[in-house]
Amino acid sequence: MLRQLVSDPTVLARAGAYLEPKRFPSEAGQDCAQAIVAYWKRLGHAPTPTAVVQEARGWQEAGKRGPEAVQRVAATMDAAADVVPADGAYVTEQVCNEARKVAIFKALDDGLKAWGAGRLDEIEAGVARAGAIGRVDFDPGVDWAGSVGARTERRKGSEERRWGTGVPELDDMLRGGLAAGELGAFVAAPGSGKSTALVTVATHVMNLGGTVVFYSFEMAETDLVDRIDSAVTMVPLDQLRQHADHVKGAVEAWLARTGGACIVKKFPARTTTTSDVRAHLQHLRAERSVSPTVLVFDYADKMASADAKRYEKDHQVVGAVYDELRNLGAEFGCPVWTASQTNSEGDEAQVVGGHHIARSREKYANADVLVSINRTEEEKRQEQLRLHLIKVRYAPDGMTIGPLRSDYGHGLLVARRRGG
Repeated sequence: MLRQLVSDPTVLARAGAYLEPKRFPSEAGQDCAQAIVAYWKRLGHAPTPTAVVQEARGWQEAGKRGPEAVQRVAATMDAAADVVPADGAYVTEQVCNEARKVAIFKALDDGLKAWGAGRLDEIEAGVARAGAIGRVDFDPGVDWAGSVGARTERRKGSEERRWGTGVPELDDMLRGGLAAGELGAFVAAPGSGKSTALVTVATHVMNLGGTVVFYSFEMAETDLVDRIDSAVTMVPLDQLRQHADHVKGAVEAWLARTGGACIVKKFPARTTTTSDVRAHLQHLRAERSVSPTVLVFDYADKMASADAKRYEKDHQVVGAVYDELRNLGAEFGCPVWTASQTNSEGDEAQVVGGHHIARSREKYANADVLVSINRTEEEKRQEQLRLHLIKVRYAPDGMTIGPLRSDYGHGLLVARRRGG
């Protein structure tokens, strides 16, 4: 094991932080392991056997150990140099397993302290991090030079599926919409149509035969379902009750034609994390065979980070949530849409830009697409709006689309084109 520590450069990188010298059975082994770990922590790479002995001599010079300790280390490292393990990979894995045990025990011990405070996400995250100690993703990645043929064929073949928003002018600017693992957000002042924009995305995806899982942290499930009914049937929101039977028939006909589906779920604000959402999605997949085509969150500002303890400031938490949502989309192979409030300056802006995003500039860094919804008082009276591309990671941004005809009365951001 000592030989593996100094001959395999990956071992300390994978497990050095949790390697406990006292777990070695002999005093000489403990001294050697202590010297190896001390050297690695100070210089960042594995020592040679000679460097291990030099580390021990440093203890003697500092008066921390006597010459017999140096002699033990030198003799043990000489013996280790003559050992050729039958299976070095197995030895490396055993070292990592021991380090992982130490990390998990520590995480469980820390978890007991957090248990009484009900910080279950913190416990789960700590154990998950500990369980990853020593594990390595052996996927080498993409060989840029070696994969030129494969990516040429991919480009000539079918294009990556992108899911649009239901606003043709916007989708044209987004090359068709968002792809799997991408995060988009609508930014607007209160009452300017953030939820309506998200409903527009949801109904458009369903109209294409997709499945939407729509999470709400503010609006009741029944209210969101009403908005979707209105958008699908084109019966105004305030007339759904009056035309209940017609709406039922129209929804059933629409479902038969499109094959779309939508799950609407409300979670409590400020306490729900992506871990809660992941568990819900896993349950949907296992129990109802539901896999999302697009995930919608109304809206991410109302969520808590799954790893909130790491962050001291509110804007860091919000930025972390956006990052976690992108990861969730990548995990489930789908795009993610959410919305964000403007700050007080943005509430009065003619065109909402990046500096008008409330609470966090980190949203700007972590989102792939940011689109602001803009309406002056005159535009509201004329049922118009403008969309401004604050950020598009893969296309030109800074452009304004519109004015476009709005249709909030039918739960849609923009009036549906005839035949659309």
